[in-house]
Amino acid sequence: MDTLHPTAPRLGRVERTALSAAGQAAWDHVYTVRSFTGEMPNVFATMANSADGLACVGGVGEYVRFRTDFDRIFRELVILTVAQELRSGYEWSHHWTIALKAGAPESLLKRVGTPALEAEPMPVGPAVRYARLVTNNLPVDDALFDDLKTHLGAKGLVDLTMLAGHYLSLGRFINVAGVQVEPDHMDVPFNRPADSRPAFLPVTGKVSRMRLTSVTRSTFAGDKATVWDHVLASRCIKGWVPHLFAVLGNSPDALHYVAAVGEYARYKTDLDAVLRELVIMTVAREIDCAYEWTHHWPVAVKAGASEDLLKKIGTPALDSEPMPVGPTVRYARLVANNRPVGDALFGALEAHYGPRRLTDLTNMIGYYGMIGRLINVVGFELEEGHSVIPFNA
Repeated sequence: MDTLHPTAPRLGRVERTALSAAGQAAWDHVYTVRSFTGEMPNVFATMANSADGLACVGGVGEYVRFRTDFDRIFRELVILTVAQELRSGYEWSHHWTIALKAGAPESLLKRVGTPALEAEPMPVGPAVRYARLVTNNLPVDDALFDDLKTHLGAKGLVDLTMLAGHYLSLGRFINVAGVQVEPDHMDVPFNRPADSRPAFLPVTGKVSRMRLTSVTRSTFAGDKATVWDHVLASRCIKGWVPHLFAVLGNSPDALHYVAAVGEYARYKTDLDAVLRELVIMTVAREIDCAYEWTHHWPVAVKAGASEDLLKKIGTPALDSEPMPVGPTVRYARLVANNRPVGDALFGALEAHYGPRRLTDLTNMIGYYGMIGRLINVVGFELEEGHSVIPFNA
């Protein structure tokens, strides 16, 4: 497999018979919805180290692949763009085959990751350019954003961002866990080598305003008001609505499925609350997401984190803390930046957490990378009553 990441599995497959009844139900749902035959593909059998994580992450994938209004070939070009940028050989090989079955000519697929595909007319060219920029956490200029919003609508643009964000999160899990292409599956080389980056159009624009409007409960899809209520109640939010959920609410199903991953990551794992917030804020710092940084600083204080500890986030001093803090935030920093994680660090964390909790940790890092990119590309403002907390030096 052409990859910068492990060439052997570092988390093992889980078989259905080893799961609880609830875990087997999640397994069966993923398998049936995707019309699999034969063995469960390695990515889902590996994700099943955390059956609850499989259910939540699988739900987002189910939505962005099967329940949006996107044309199948368009969707696969976006997914392949993300896979090329992440150098996720597993996703690249699988979705190359899926794209061919959807009717994409091989000549078109060979242009993924090149300026030639970005030169295609709306929606393909602008959408794959957008996906590349979002994946790399690069600025998306107002003109590109507004053109896509005009063509796709607010719902479609949220869905497009979540499509790219989900495969960004999933690709990082695949990369760090060393998920391998199945022996009977075609291993497809990337269109460009690891050290090659074509001369794409330069990135020149900056976010000049909050570029998607927030919805309210009264403007949210009426038959899905229970989704809105559940998201706020699960976070114990009363009297105000965070922009994150109000913007996601432009696509009610995206809000439902994406928020479910956040709910699980924040409230339903057995990761330590302080450590969880250190990881979330490490991701926010690495992708320059001031909105999440500001919101999670008081959450971390409430969880018991000292100001001295919080002021170390994003510095070598925090990486140097003893297990579990130092190795865990170092892992979060590397995964957030799609950098290789050495066998020694991965092995130490697996020994400390076990496969289930390490899967939960990796999915949490991926989730905050996903929503952080939505926040950055939309240009979220802080809600009234919240003051900016600056990043650590």
